[in-house]
Amino acid sequence: MRQIIQTLSFMMIVLSSGAFIQQIKDGGARAQGLENIARYDGFLNIIPVIWVVAVLFITLILMLTNNIRSIKFSKPMLALVMYCFLSTVWAVIPRVTFQASLLIAVAYILICVQTALYGVHSTIRFFSLTLFLILTCSLIAVIFVPSYGIGIDFEGQIRWQGVFDHKNGLGNFAAISFLVFIWQYMQKKSKLLLMAALLAIVLAVGSQSGTALANIVLIFFIFTLLSYKFTAAVIYRLRYIITILLISLSFFAIFVSINFNEFSIFEKDSSFSGRNTIWIYVLSKVSESPWIGYGLNQLSALISKNSAEFFTNVGFLVATAHNGFIETAFSLGFVGILLVFWLFFSQLTIKTWRG
Repeated sequence: MRQIIQTLSFMMIVLSSGAFIQQIKDGGARAQGLENIARYDGFLNIIPVIWVVAVLFITLILMLTNNIRSIKFSKPMLALVMYCFLSTVWAVIPRVTFQASLLIAVAYILICVQTALYGVHSTIRFFSLTLFLILTCSLIAVIFVPSYGIGIDFEGQIRWQGVFDHKNGLGNFAAISFLVFIWQYMQKKSKLLLMAALLAIVLAVGSQSGTALANIVLIFFIFTLLSYKFTAAVIYRLRYIITILLISLSFFAIFVSINFNEFSIFEKDSSFSGRNTIWIYVLSKVSESPWIGYGLNQLSALISKNSAEFFTNVGFLVATAHNGFIETAFSLGFVGILLVFWLFFSQLTIKTWRG
């Protein structure tokens, strides 16, 4: 049973991160841009369906055999998931929103099942090993299979993308992995964890994702401060204020990018590589439905369905808003943003901090 659950968890990470599958659909690395995605109608498209059915079936068996009595959602998570499903009602393409909501709910159930059966630490170790495996596969793809591991961006520049279909996919995955590895390294000094963290840095640098590199620097800085008792205590006491300031900094960056485009930092202008045109367009749509949004995962679906309007206003095609706050506002409105904040701030508790 452990191997079955771990296999399903591995599939969950692959599906949620976009590793392997889209590259196989595209037949290798391709020029960046939504218009360059290869059309695919094969078996890989039903993998999410198989995964959902398998997870729910295994969960049902475990509950019927009393190995697991119940699955308890935290209140913020339950509210967010229910709202995601509710957004199907006003979504332009309801099927897309329902599928995305179902994947989130089933993923949470699987994590709860694995944690209940094998404990938190065992589950974290498994996820860390999975992250390391995917990063290793990315490095192998870059070095030995460059037709898959190296792509070309909008500017014609060569970027590492590993087993992902976009350099930002690799960069974001590397940054998240670095966070997990460095956190575990602080708990237990291990050469393997240190090597894994260094691998994440190398791949983030190779991807040339500015956001990923900035996040890694920020993560390293925060964990350096947390390694000292005095600064750790100060950060804990001011954790809500610090979190609000970091969130405000993100909003300020969006404001500057939209309203000012005359300066650059480290060869990056304030348009964030043209992202400001995406944000201006998406925010204009948010203003038309600010409270409830358009439904979970609707942006990419709507762009795929009718790309002409987006291309006319932005000048190129993308699959996301390239900003989590703006994407959430478009998908779930301000109500959804409040629910996400509730979920996030609910984790800043004494119990979580000591954990």
